[in-house]
Amino acid sequence: MSRPISVEDLTRIHFVSDPQISPDGSRVAWVVTEMQLEQKKYRSRIWMSRTAAGSDPIELTRSDGKDTSPRWSPDGNELAFLTDRWEKTQIALLDLRGGEAQQVTDLQDGVQSFDWTSSGRGFLFQAKADNDHRFKHLSDQDKDEKPDDDQSNEPLRITTLAHRMDGMGYRDGKRNHIGIALRSGRIVQLTAGDYDHAQPALSHCRRYLAFSANRSGNRDNERTTDIWVMDLDTDTLRRVTDGDGVYGLPSFSPDSAFLAFVGHDVSAPYGPTNLDRLRVIDLSSGSRPVLTAGIDREMSNTCTGDSSFGVPAQRPIWTPDSKDLLSLKSDRGNVEVIQLTDPDAEKTIVSGNREVMSFSVAENGHIAFAASDPAHPAEVFLVDPRTGEERRLSSHNDELLQQVQVAEPVHFAATTSDGTAIDAWMLEPVGRQDGAVYPLVLEIHGGPHSMYGNTFFHEFQLFAAQGYGVLYTNPRGSTGYGQEFKSAAMGDWGGVDYTDVMAGLDAALERFDWIDHNRIGVTGGSYGGYMVNWMITQTDRFSAAITQRSTCNRHNLFGSSDLVWTYTEWEFRGLPWETTDHYYERSPISHVENVRTPVLIMHSENDLRCPVEQGEQWFTALKRLNRTTEFVRFPGESHNLSRSGRPDRRLKRLRWMLHWMGQHL
Repeated sequence: MSRPISVEDLTRIHFVSDPQISPDGSRVAWVVTEMQLEQKKYRSRIWMSRTAAGSDPIELTRSDGKDTSPRWSPDGNELAFLTDRWEKTQIALLDLRGGEAQQVTDLQDGVQSFDWTSSGRGFLFQAKADNDHRFKHLSDQDKDEKPDDDQSNEPLRITTLAHRMDGMGYRDGKRNHIGIALRSGRIVQLTAGDYDHAQPALSHCRRYLAFSANRSGNRDNERTTDIWVMDLDTDTLRRVTDGDGVYGLPSFSPDSAFLAFVGHDVSAPYGPTNLDRLRVIDLSSGSRPVLTAGIDREMSNTCTGDSSFGVPAQRPIWTPDSKDLLSLKSDRGNVEVIQLTDPDAEKTIVSGNREVMSFSVAENGHIAFAASDPAHPAEVFLVDPRTGEERRLSSHNDELLQQVQVAEPVHFAATTSDGTAIDAWMLEPVGRQDGAVYPLVLEIHGGPHSMYGNTFFHEFQLFAAQGYGVLYTNPRGSTGYGQEFKSAAMGDWGGVDYTDVMAGLDAALERFDWIDHNRIGVTGGSYGGYMVNWMITQTDRFSAAITQRSTCNRHNLFGSSDLVWTYTEWEFRGLPWETTDHYYERSPISHVENVRTPVLIMHSENDLRCPVEQGEQWFTALKRLNRTTEFVRFPGESHNLSRSGRPDRRLKRLRWMLHWMGQHL
């Protein structure tokens, strides 16, 4: 007999990610991450299965820490991966013909990402270098050296805008660099200087290195990145983009003649809200066509959820013949794999009402991918693009799904006052009885440039299990619907996006007669938290509100957030001292006296994206007005508490949400 899903079931979800198919297509390795509630941490292990029908997966590593990023050797006999089983995260090498995993690197700051070189004799990697911008080995340390005195109370000199990042803290002066690690552990550093280099790719011929970096004189005060190509034979470096945007994820064609990458320029009229498109460089002629200029969608996964962990950014992948490219595409709540045969000509390879998180391709063209849908957390699948035949390789979450009741969403469209159609989904209360009425929780996503979609969302399932309907929508500003839709809220936060969300609510109230119109709650985080704050200053229709990692004063947020200064000039019609009236008018704090809805404020104390002072301002104003409000602060957590925070704190967050909605609805 199945039971309603619970708060604790979040710890029973297996977060499946990063499927990597072997070069010959005979095996797939992937990562499974689990919450360790007693230890208050996560554990990641690598699993593997043969692709032949009837094969059972095996647990390949058994670390109590994190084993991630499995990568096959060119001959398929070895598997390298990242592991923190030693002092820092390092590259480890496992011979699948027998033996234990062997440590390859011993870098003082560990390794961030890596891949094999085409020869199989070493690994291309990205890691932090020391303050002199050179890699250091752990073995270089003086064993008798005493640890440095605690520097936390020392003055911190700041000279750049980009001096901190949520989840990482304040910069330590170290830069990211790229190198080659030989099997012996010997390191060859390929980049140098006071610059950050990221997302390296090495051509199959091993002559060219591509990476993403800002090497301009103003690199720490702007958020643009270029694609650079280094000729390792001549030791020359050239920039192949124009310094006008954010570009990354380079990928060489197998014949080393072309380089693909993903990104967008920041030109008017859309600025940083321009769509991420797929571009290709002919390394001989230098021509740079935008391969997806006529496809009005993002070439990436922009779907948001709470039931994934450690999903890598997906590079475009070439077909083995170097003719076509495979890419993710976000489209109306789904994330698909498409094949681009010519500019603007696409063929859908993996589709359906689901989120494809990432994928890899074998030499025979077979594709391994991880995907989730609203009723199933992610699992690993195999597809043959020539036949469309698809098969599931893993079943990590089957046991949990056999025990719990899962709500399937009802998709419908809502029409706004100006005739715009927006997508909406409803999870009905589990066990709903005809003739009874139930409370409703309206969920608002962050961004605003992301999307809700067809993926598993534990928080939504939890509310449905507790007897709530759960409504979620993609208002204008969301991704997955094209350039005009994504940019429609630019300069109009709290305007067209607010009317779209309310149109979705009105459509739901008209469509579902079981909703109690007097028991409607609203919640959201980040931009969704801003919208919660804004909405309860504009309407009294909500009986309860939970605002998470929110903002309420957009004017002073400009100087207190790690990233707001990079986009607010576009999103709020200018800089704060240029359009002061607009900043204040669209800040919920300016209208706080209108709030009558009971408000729970939840904020992480280490949030650098939406700093905790925003929650403090909102709480202070509401309490000064004698409104019903409470403030729950999470120490030690960043902006991503709901997605990757410490397991016990994630559960406490959910319990607070259920308590507040239960109390007021």
